[in-house]
Amino acid sequence: MWAFPASTAPELRQLEGNALDDSQRSAYDRLAPIYDTYLAQFDRMMLPALEHLMLSRLAPNACILDVCCGTGQLAAELCGRGYRVTGVDSSEGMLRFARENAPAGRFVRADVRSLRLSCVHDAAVSTFDSINHILSIEDLCAVFANVAAALRAGGVFVFDVMTEAGYRMRWKSSCRMIGGDGELCEIKDAWDDKAKVARHRITFRRSLDGQSIDEFDIFERCYSEEEVRSALSDAGFADISSYEAQRDLGVFGEQGRSVFVAEK
Repeated sequence: MWAFPASTAPELRQLEGNALDDSQRSAYDRLAPIYDTYLAQFDRMMLPALEHLMLSRLAPNACILDVCCGTGQLAAELCGRGYRVTGVDSSEGMLRFARENAPAGRFVRADVRSLRLSCVHDAAVSTFDSINHILSIEDLCAVFANVAAALRAGGVFVFDVMTEAGYRMRWKSSCRMIGGDGELCEIKDAWDDKAKVARHRITFRRSLDGQSIDEFDIFERCYSEEEVRSALSDAGFADISSYEAQRDLGVFGEQGRSVFVAEK
């Protein structure tokens, strides 16, 4: 298990501020093609669990808010089932892919910590530890309050988070993914046990000549179940349940991932 170098601490303190700085916004834009090609399959893996926890409770043409929608694979699946989907993400790079992947969806560029939507939704969803990318408890509370404001009374919110056990299991090695024409993506992960913060260091080589190389960091924060439940309650959610993704919901290979269901 790696620890962050001391030089990382000031960077983390900066990231905890209320404003999403330009460097982090740029990092998600740079992540977008990598996410779309190599990582977005998780959203499809979650569909059976979402069917069980949320979709079976909705009308066929229900309105669903996709919080931190990424490159739109989940939105595409939901639109294909007849739901009306609004996807929200702060990264224009992510949204460019989302609009191509889910042309029937509506996509809005917005910071979910300050999200204001005029329409009311029947349900909201956020997948692939998107909530862990919210880096302070104050911002987490703001996100949950904004999601609640976008839901009708009785609306349901389903999301997953990586737990401390999940980070400890996964943040011990690196992975390499090879695409066509010599494209190579390497992800090295680090976990700061004291701060409960994880870092993905992503290196992306676009061609065999090795000249076109991009390197950047993406951060996540681990929240305890008590912190998540408290933030949901403060935002006006009730009937809060949590499930272990693999054990309880059959999402293979996802030990240490919790899925929460809350009703407004």
